[in-house]
Amino acid sequence: MSHGPISHVVPRPSVALVVLCCGPTGIIVERRKDSKSGTVPWEKVTQLAATASTYTDASYRAGQSVSYRVRAVNNEGTSAYSNIVRLTATHQ
Repeated sequence: MSHGPISHVVPRPSVALVVLCCGPTGIIVERRKDSKSGTVPWEKVTQLAATASTYTDASYRAGQSVSYRVRAVNNEGTSAYSNIVRLTATHQ
């Protein structure tokens, strides 16, 4: 039996958050809309409570390719950025 390509539709992407250091008071979430025409700057989309475990992007639209990164914040400053999580849209 032959199967065609498998695609996964993500109505609203969620990013799982795990903070491992620094006694954070918050978590900053940044997003970049990926573009084939060049680098698009990162934008801060929200600052969550330090106890947050996920972030769901309510402004995401089907067909977008986006990347997310996070960093912890406390009274002394901000942590290094997390690894980048990419969501790449595919068209059928």
